[in-house]
Amino acid sequence: MALTLQLIIYIAQLSIHLLDRLEIWLTNLHAHLKPDLNASIQQHNHHHAMQAARTNAELDYARRWFEFRRNEAMQMAHIRGAVEHARFEAREARAVRRAEEWIMGEGLAIRAGDSGGWVWGEGERGRRGRR
Repeated sequence: MALTLQLIIYIAQLSIHLLDRLEIWLTNLHAHLKPDLNASIQQHNHHHAMQAARTNAELDYARRWFEFRRNEAMQMAHIRGAVEHARFEAREARAVRRAEEWIMGEGLAIRAGDSGGWVWGEGERGRRGRR
């Protein structure tokens, strides 16, 4: 009976020792897999701050890109307006030149007021209009 009691005590001591070792091993494993709560919170805050900074940087980039494109569009509109104005003036100048050529070709003259004098353009065919 003493042997059985010694065996039970030995098994109990061994079990306590193994449970202590298991607790230490599990604590180390937990610390390795999941750091302490403070570090976890700091890591979460850092991750959140980095995500917010990345979002702000992306928004800033998008805002600057949009502003650049808007300015570029405004400049292009200004250039298009200037080009259209130049084309209009060129068409107007061509129309005036064609009218002048037609007047000169027909030998017509433009009277100034009631003076009856010829002011401009006798044409290539001479003075047909005045007799």
